[in-house]
Amino acid sequence: MSDTDQRDADVMWMRDDLRHACHLLGLDDRHGAWIACEFAPWAVGYLARRVNFELRLLETEAA
Repeated sequence: MSDTDQRDADVMWMRDDLRHACHLLGLDDRHGAWIACEFAPWAVGYLARRVNFELRLLETEAA
């Protein structure tokens, strides 16, 4: 799987997750879809950076 395909799959997964969270919060489908579309790419990037940070922190603590 190419990097682009992986990133697209991650964004789709995040969109689904954000829409579900919006539904649980009582937002209608239209607002949930907008939030998912706008924030999924940012959220995927944030999670990737956070995971990398935590892994580097663990490596530093282990050294």
